[in-house]
This record gives sequence, structure tokens and C-alpha cells, in this order.
Amino acid sequence: SEPKCLPAFSDGASPQAASPTRSSFERTYARAMQVSDTHRAHRAKQSGPKAQKKKAKDKKKRGVNVSAKGRNPKAFSVASVVRAKRAKQRNEDRAHRREHAPMVSRLGAEPPPFLVAVVGPKGVGKSLLIRSLVRHYSKQNIAETSGPITVVSGKKRRITLFECP
Repeated sequence: SEPKCLPAFSDGASPQAASPTRSSFERTYARAMQVSDTHRAHRAKQSGPKAQKKKAKDKKKRGVNVSAKGRNPKAFSVASVVRAKRAKQRNEDRAHRREHAPMVSRLGAEPPPFLVAVVGPKGVGKSLLIRSLVRHYSKQNIAETSGPITVVSGKKRRITLFECP
């Protein structure tokens, strides 16, 4: 009884892997399973009750308190005590200012308006002067300068302009 000779394959695959009825994926998978199963490293379990039990055992072995799980005293502490005091004081001051806004009394404190009469002969530039003053104080152009024109020149100051022919 002589041994039967099988045809040799250059890539080391078995004769079944080279059969024409298998897809290329199946042939590649079969080759990978033959080669890499023996060299693959063990991968430890990372989740589930067994892995949690193993982690707890490891922590106990290292000396980490397992019962204080989730308690980190430094997690919510303040980095700088002085800065925290300043921030707290600033927030209290702002809240106090919001509650006690100073009331400005406008009774009698407003000065009387300035009355300016522009007098001169015809064609001298009375209207031009009034229009220029209005444009300077209010940033608006007026077309006609008839009657008294009051311009706000500051927070508490008003100027009333008259044109007298």
C-alpha cells in the first residue's frame, strides 16, 4: 500500500480550499483560520459580571478601596480658594446692585434751556448757521428753519434756536 500523492499548492492551502465551487471569501477565510488560530493571543473579557468581579479583585489586591466606588473628593473641589471667594463676592455685589438700583431724581435738577436768537439782515446766512448747528448736534438735516428749534446737545442740556429777520 503506497501513499497517494496529493498535488502541491504553492500557498500552502489544502486541496479543498482550491476547489472551484468555493468563493474567494471562503478560500481566504479557510486559509486565515489554518494559519492564525495558533498564533492569536488571548483577549481578556472586558465587560460583564465576570470581568467586573475580576476588576474588583484586582483593585482589592492593589489596595484601592472598592466600597468608595464613585467617590472622588477632588473632583468637585475648588482650584483656588481666593479666586472662589472673589467670584462669590462679585456675584453677591451684582445681585445687590440689581435689587437696589439707584434712582435718579430729575425734579428741579435740569438746567433751563439755552435760548439763542440769530439776528441779521437778509442773505447773511442765518438759516445756514441754524442748519449747521442742528446737523452738528443731532446728525439730521432740516429743510426749513421757521419757528423755534430745540436741539438736545447733552444729557441735561438743550439749546433752542430762533431766527429773527
